[in-house]
Amino acid sequence: MVASSAMRGEAMAIVARIAYKLDRPYDMFVAVNMMAEEHFELNVEQRKLLITAYRIIFSAKRRALRIISVMEQQEDNSNHIEYIAFYREVLEDDMQATCMSTLDIVENHLLPFCRDAENATLYNKMIGDTCWFLAMLKKVEDKEPFVEKALVAYKTASKKAEILSPADPMRLSVDLTKTAFYHDIMNRPERAYALAKQALDKACPVLVLLNEESYKESTEYVRLMEENLKMWCTTMGKDPEDILSFKELQTASSSSTGYPCPVVPPSVLALAPDTFTSPGDWGHDVHEGLSASEIRHRKKAAQMKKGRMG
Repeated sequence: MVASSAMRGEAMAIVARIAYKLDRPYDMFVAVNMMAEEHFELNVEQRKLLITAYRIIFSAKRRALRIISVMEQQEDNSNHIEYIAFYREVLEDDMQATCMSTLDIVENHLLPFCRDAENATLYNKMIGDTCWFLAMLKKVEDKEPFVEKALVAYKTASKKAEILSPADPMRLSVDLTKTAFYHDIMNRPERAYALAKQALDKACPVLVLLNEESYKESTEYVRLMEENLKMWCTTMGKDPEDILSFKELQTASSSSTGYPCPVVPPSVLALAPDTFTSPGDWGHDVHEGLSASEIRHRKKAAQMKKGRMG
């Protein structure tokens, strides 16, 4: 019997789970991409695997770029600076290649087969985050197409998220990123402030209706947006007291639900750049592991072996 796309996709999801447990994030990354290429609607667990794999890989690449930028600024030896600059360009090219492959996966393999509102929200946010990265890596004259594409993607993600609760962690993750994008990239602080304030005003009253896992994630997004708003207030001449105090929210919510204090969400997609406050890196080292062709070869060999045994 020929396996369906969903069955083949779940097989790759199993590989991704194993790779994660073995601390092989690059193998996990390859596996989730192969899962996506099977052209089916991801379920919640498969979506979490996708988020986790991309978060680990992009976090490692971000970290490398940050470190080498500091090295380049602090190095005194001119010969060393030349080599550091060369390697920085290699890392930037690698990041751009990863971003372009991400856009291909999302636009050609995930979105066309997506009907779920949360999936659609996530995929459009991934497009926005990835284009934001590309805009940061490009020269000034080449940034505009990626900035425009990112903005369209964030607006689409927000539209798709309207069906979700205002306190839903997926919706709040879009609110956090989109408002930071307006502030940092579009240079529209008033718009960023208004959107973030609106998102908080809608989300806070219904946070207590969430289950425990969603509550933890959503209150972390609320805290981060509140921090951004307070930071923006100092440059916009607004009163920080107009923002709902997160401590008050935390106290009220804890007494209503009995849930513990918020923690960094384990499933936050860390694609968006570091120009705004975001949950920390996963802290995994990236091992290059098997190539995509090697995994396909081993998968085919396993199928042939299974056929002979049958």
